[in-house]
Amino acid sequence: VYTYLPWHLSTVYTRGAYAEAWLWAFWPWILWAIDRTKEQRLRSTLVGTAAILVLAAATLWTQPGLASLALPLFIAYGVMANTRHRWHWLQLIEALALSLLLLWLAVRRAVETEIPFSDHYLHPFQLLSPTGGDELSFQLGLAAVGLGIVAVALLAGRPRGTPNTKEEREGSDTGQSTSEGTSSPLPPLSRTAWFWGCSLLAIILLCLPVSAWLWDLSRLDALLTYPWQVLALSGLPLALLAGSV
Repeated sequence: VYTYLPWHLSTVYTRGAYAEAWLWAFWPWILWAIDRTKEQRLRSTLVGTAAILVLAAATLWTQPGLASLALPLFIAYGVMANTRHRWHWLQLIEALALSLLLLWLAVRRAVETEIPFSDHYLHPFQLLSPTGGDELSFQLGLAAVGLGIVAVALLAGRPRGTPNTKEEREGSDTGQSTSEGTSSPLPPLSRTAWFWGCSLLAIILLCLPVSAWLWDLSRLDALLTYPWQVLALSGLPLALLAGSV
C-alpha cells in the first residue's frame, strides 16, 4: 500500500521528484525509532533518540520544506506513543510549542518562489481521479482509501475499552485492569488508529481551498511550491490504517 500508492508513482515517474521519494524511505524509519524510545530500556531509548536525530537531519537535507512540515506530525506521534493511558496536556503543549518554533525557523529561512501558491489547490474529486490535470495524478488510491474507511468504521463501531490484541484479551480474562473504578481508556491500537485517521484528514484539508487562510496566515506556503505536495505525508496514515484492518 505504501510503496505503490498512485501518488508516489506519479511523483517519481511523472514529476521526477526523487528527493520526495527519499523522504518516503526515511519516514517509516523515524516512526520505528520513535517506537523504540517508549520501551523501558535505556539502550532502546538511546538508540531510538540517536536514530531520530540522524534521520531527521537526513530528511531536512533531502527536502527541507516537506521535512519541516512533517516534524510536527512526528512530534505529536511521539507524545501520543509515549502516553500510556491518556493525553498529558503538559506534554501536548510542549510538543505544540516545539513544532511552532521549528516551523517558524523553517519559514524564516525559506526562499519564496514566483509560482502562485494559491492557484494550485486541489478539488476533492482529484484525490480519487486517475488524471488530476496537467498530466499529473493526485490519486490516493482506491484500495488504500477503501481500507482506511473500513478501519475507521470498525474502530468507530467498537465498544470503548474493547481489547485489541491477544495480550490485552488475556489480561482482561484474568481480571487485570488498567484503571479501577473508572472507565478504561482507549487501547493503544485504537488511540494510534484515531491519531492517523485525524492526521490523514488534516493532510487532505491542507490540499483544498478551504485551508487557504491557514497557509496565508502562517506563511507556511513559503516552505513548498504547491499545496498538494503535502500529499507526500498521506502515505503513512493510509498504510497504517489499511494495515490495521
